[in-house]
Amino acid sequence: MICGFVCGYAGASNLKRHRVDVGAFYNVAIDLLGRTIMMEDFNLWLSHRPRQFTFCQYPFLLSMGLKQSLLNEESKALLQRNAQHALASTMYHGRLVMPVFLLRVRRDHVMQDSINQIASASQLDLRKQLKVQFSGEEGIDAGGLKKEWFLIISRELFDPQFGMFTYDEESRLCWFNPATMESPDEYYLVGVLIGLAVLNCSVLADIPLPLGCYKKLLGIPVDLDDLAQFNPGLARGLKQLLNYEDDDLEDVFCRTFVGEHEAWGEVVSTPLIKNGDKIVVTKENRQLYVDRLTSFILTESIVNQFEHFKRGFDSVSRPSAALSLLRGEELELLIRGSIEELNIHDLRASTHHEGFSTLDAHAVEDFWDFFGKLAPERQRKLLAFITGSDRIPATGISGVQMKLVHGKDATRLPQARTCFNLLTLPTYPSREIFEEKMNRAIDESQGFGLK
Repeated sequence: MICGFVCGYAGASNLKRHRVDVGAFYNVAIDLLGRTIMMEDFNLWLSHRPRQFTFCQYPFLLSMGLKQSLLNEESKALLQRNAQHALASTMYHGRLVMPVFLLRVRRDHVMQDSINQIASASQLDLRKQLKVQFSGEEGIDAGGLKKEWFLIISRELFDPQFGMFTYDEESRLCWFNPATMESPDEYYLVGVLIGLAVLNCSVLADIPLPLGCYKKLLGIPVDLDDLAQFNPGLARGLKQLLNYEDDDLEDVFCRTFVGEHEAWGEVVSTPLIKNGDKIVVTKENRQLYVDRLTSFILTESIVNQFEHFKRGFDSVSRPSAALSLLRGEELELLIRGSIEELNIHDLRASTHHEGFSTLDAHAVEDFWDFFGKLAPERQRKLLAFITGSDRIPATGISGVQMKLVHGKDATRLPQARTCFNLLTLPTYPSREIFEEKMNRAIDESQGFGLK
């Protein structure tokens, strides 16, 4: 009991101050207990029995892989129950109820078709297994079409020209646009998109939202460090303000208690406190100013946008007991994947090779030798060309599951089908031609597929 109390105190303290990485608390020995025992522990934790020890009482001890396993099991159980409910309604009430949530979209109207169908869907429908069908195409969604839809819709929603989010060039991350003219339904759609990714165990690496967003979804307070992640330039200025030691702070920084944002080419000013436009920032009140400005940017200025976004997320993901085990960093990792260094040996071991004869074996060797010798940034660009994402799943690189297929036409560039993590690779006459074709394919790729 004392040990549990101490562990709980340490975890809670780190949650507030975040002095060490969340992974430092993981006890991987718990993973060795196995799926059956941990599901029993999870269900016992859900029963809220007094004075009954469970590992889930101390979620910071549970590894990311174990938490994802619990979340996946919970999601599978929910999807199964909803499918059975649909089947029972069809059999006993004589009305057809789809056992899956089927999105039928036109490729040239993916955004509007998705908004219309998601906005009209019930909460029960959203919590069914997602299937996607592109109008006029015969493809059956075995996972590839769903992944392609996730990639297309996230890419459109986060396009800076669309106006829903502001984009920071330095961090390459987005934040909610306080001056947007877009419909609340579109923020709801983004929330649903992330919720569907969690429920359907999909990685959405094309969602460039910072850690602060995931913390807010879980009800965890945000602060200056979260602002620094997506707007490092502004955060540096605020930290300089806090650390400034000379007595001419008012003259050097010339700030009042006002928050600003751009709206269609004009600067809109909002007082951070009563009569804030008349109150100069001084050494005595600068901490209050930084706190209020941070809160204004991360919360007050985007209340409406975030409310609809969170409503969309919650409509799919809540109530989820397993989700409450996650920290903000873990939810981000679950959705966006990891940026850890690529292990090419492990990636090759998990890749399926198809159609390469003995005579073509050197093509495979050339590819992996080429991949291994690339600079880390270029390796990620090649990974993104093949899979649509430069990140790897939270559970490790073995979850990427690439497929290398032999191509017959050596006059063509290597071709990727990101929805299936598939690369078609012809056998080229020489290593020089292979590298030239491969580099062109990487450089001319844009997000997913070729330009």
